[in-house]
Amino acid sequence: MWKLLLGRLFGGKGRVDFSEPRDSAYRRLWAILVLITSAFSIIPLVITTIASYSHYAEAIKAELNRDVFQLASNARASLESFVQQSIAGLRLITAERTYEALSDETELQRVLYHLRNSFGNYVDLGVIDSDGLQRAYVGPYDLKGKDYSDQEWFHEILYRRTYFSDVFVGHRHIPHFAVAVKHETSDGRFYIVRATFDTKALTQQVASLSIGPSTDVFIINQAGILQTPSRLGGGILEPSPVSSPPYSELPEVQEGVDRNGQPYILGYAYIRDTAFILMIVRRSDAMLANIAA
Repeated sequence: MWKLLLGRLFGGKGRVDFSEPRDSAYRRLWAILVLITSAFSIIPLVITTIASYSHYAEAIKAELNRDVFQLASNARASLESFVQQSIAGLRLITAERTYEALSDETELQRVLYHLRNSFGNYVDLGVIDSDGLQRAYVGPYDLKGKDYSDQEWFHEILYRRTYFSDVFVGHRHIPHFAVAVKHETSDGRFYIVRATFDTKALTQQVASLSIGPSTDVFIINQAGILQTPSRLGGGILEPSPVSSPPYSELPEVQEGVDRNGQPYILGYAYIRDTAFILMIVRRSDAMLANIAA
């Protein structure tokens, strides 16, 4: 009966040959049983370990997504506060002073001095009439009398009342951005107060958010051009290392792969009243490797 049972159990190539000496047959049988027992013990352990690691990795990735989303939300609030503060500063100037006062460059220089002391990063200040001519200017460039009537931003501000540009080079040949407000006078005409800022004003807004070597924070415009430098590769006015994400009213988080095929988690937010998109790129593989280590 044992022969029949073992013959069926180990039939075919695995059949026990009982013509062998008894000790040799039992040792072979014992080895086979140990191998089968070990396999049934180890395989579930391996499966459980793989499943546990997969679940752990998903949990860590979800936590990374939450962290990136929170960082994007906080950074967006800070940037939008900066934008509104810049616009409010110019509106306050037009509320407190007349067009005639602001056209006096001595007074305009005094205003610029106070703006720099209060907010910093102001490069220059100008007053532009309703025909698009810059009637007064204070700053490091010779721009008094410049005609802006053919500029896209001049036509845009006629309807929006405020303007916040993306970064450009312009006549200065130095990257900067401009903020302008339109103020209507009692006779139905209007004038514009326009200030330009050094790009340090933007860089400083995001510099403190670069947390760790696996995270990069930068700003792009809607054309995918860098407005601040990126550690992933690229300086101001160079193409973004990451494609422009789809528009969203709220901060979003998505996963992607960079130009080198490396996975990342992207948190982004469109900044109201500007062409800016805040980008927070966190290398997910590096973060998971550090956690696993």
